[in-house]
This record gives sequence, C-alpha cells and structure tokens, in this order.
Amino acid sequence: MDNSKEFQLMLDSAITQHPDTFAHFDRAKNIQSQLQEMVEPSFEVSNKQILALSEFIGFCLQYKKGRLMKFTEHIDQFITMEQLWLAVVMFFVYQKMWSNGEWITTKR
Repeated sequence: MDNSKEFQLMLDSAITQHPDTFAHFDRAKNIQSQLQEMVEPSFEVSNKQILALSEFIGFCLQYKKGRLMKFTEHIDQFITMEQLWLAVVMFFVYQKMWSNGEWITTKR
C-alpha cells in the first residue's frame, strides 16, 4: 500500500475535486482494486488492466515526445501501482493528468 506523501496528495486532491466519484472510496480497503473498478466496471480485471494501461501509457508517451509535454514529463513519475491507477482513473474519467502537485485538465 502506498503511504507516500505524493500519493496522499494525489488522492486527497482527486477526492476534493470529484467527491461523487470517490464517495464510497475506502482507504482501509485495497486501493488499487477500488481504482481499477472505477475505470470500466464491465471489463474483466485482467482485460481492463491491459486495455487501460496500454492506452494510458501510449498517451503519456505521446506527451513525452512532443507538443503536450507541459502536462507530464514522464510516465515514470508514478512510482507505485496505486499512483499509476489513480492517474489512469483521473485520465479516463476526467481527462486530467498529474503535474506539479495538481490535476490538470487535458484533451485525449
């Protein structure tokens, strides 16, 4: 479980900005599982992981290569799976990327 200050900041900010989405979120339960369920409840977990991560990583790599680099410099800014999955949720649900300590709206 990611107890880092960075993840807590990411999560607190997401909850504050989108309280309805995180209304039933329970920090005492498996965080990664809860985040995965938010992306696409109709997929099997393994398929959901592959599809969501593939699209998200591809999008981050596009950022890294060029024009939208101001939003995120590297996908490797996410050092735990909880951070990565929170970034996936915010990207897919709200079109937001984590940058300089805040969620910034972007276009996919």
